[in-house]
Amino acid sequence: MENYHFSEFSSMTKEDWINTSLATLGEETFTALYHPQLIPHLGVFSYYDKSDIASEPSWFTNRVSADWCYHERIRDDESMSPLELEALAQSGVQGLILTEEQLLKYSAQSTKVFKKLSFDSFKVGFEKNLPDSKKCGGFVFGGKYSEIQKEGTSLVYDLEIDVSGYGAKQDPVFEVVMVLLYLDEMLTSVSEGEALDELCSRLFVRMQLSVHFLSEVVKLRSVSLLLQSVISLVREERQPSINIPIYVAIGSGLEAMALDQQLIRLTSVFLSAVLGGASDIEVVLESNNKSISRYRDISNLLREEAMLSMVVDPLSGSYFIEKITHEMMRKSWLFFQRIKDKGGLVWLQGDYDRFIQITQS
Repeated sequence: MENYHFSEFSSMTKEDWINTSLATLGEETFTALYHPQLIPHLGVFSYYDKSDIASEPSWFTNRVSADWCYHERIRDDESMSPLELEALAQSGVQGLILTEEQLLKYSAQSTKVFKKLSFDSFKVGFEKNLPDSKKCGGFVFGGKYSEIQKEGTSLVYDLEIDVSGYGAKQDPVFEVVMVLLYLDEMLTSVSEGEALDELCSRLFVRMQLSVHFLSEVVKLRSVSLLLQSVISLVREERQPSINIPIYVAIGSGLEAMALDQQLIRLTSVFLSAVLGGASDIEVVLESNNKSISRYRDISNLLREEAMLSMVVDPLSGSYFIEKITHEMMRKSWLFFQRIKDKGGLVWLQGDYDRFIQITQS
């Protein structure tokens, strides 16, 4: 089944809709259903009017992907055979997270059956142990390390923008601004052309999601669209947009809950990650064999039954989502510019109190 691209919308405006409704229903019925004095004051319409279409920002030409890789860890006290690794991949796990100690034991087989391998930490020189494999979709590293260039590996993500520690502030605009500040810091260190393209091909963002469904959807969409827009501006020439992977951790704060309560909340958070455009998702909860399979089932359900991985940007065209995404992007860009004028990341230093002062100035 091909991906469905919903990028074309009806040309009907609000005025067209009103005229069509009047002609179809008649003035008396229409007035009974939709009072004329109420229509102009509705906060959010389920359709676009002419002013919305005319003022659509250029970054909305970019879209987020709804496909994702679900990642799991091998516990330190667990030992898995090659057949068990293959069964794990077939059960709905696309990415495997290994410690450095597990690298030699599992990586050779893992690159054959998993799309991505991830590493929490590593020491200089450990890349010599990485196997050559054209089947593995890529390596994701939990830190900045620019010397890993393994022949035969299709993708290596080793330049990380990690804002997961800022999620505790529960201020999505702050997190989006921090992503922009880190990106700006990286872009100042590279020149145009191949160096910039290489940086973009190795870059990924690590974030943490809370249970606040709507704000997390908008936060992820804002990050994805702003990254694409900023990079396109820097590259100047209109080239195909680059989708920067967003690796999200979900489940924080749910540790004390019973499994059935966790599953309800995790499904909501997982859905916000998918609809927001996260490319990689990990559940960060202590788990046993029963719970970890249930967490995995959430990903499988959204992929195989809801078929969300088959639709490119399912929320594209939603007036409400795009309107509030637009508002968050504008706020984030404004505050980013103010902080950049004061010295950028070096000046802010991740200080939330300073950020609040900037937003209130």
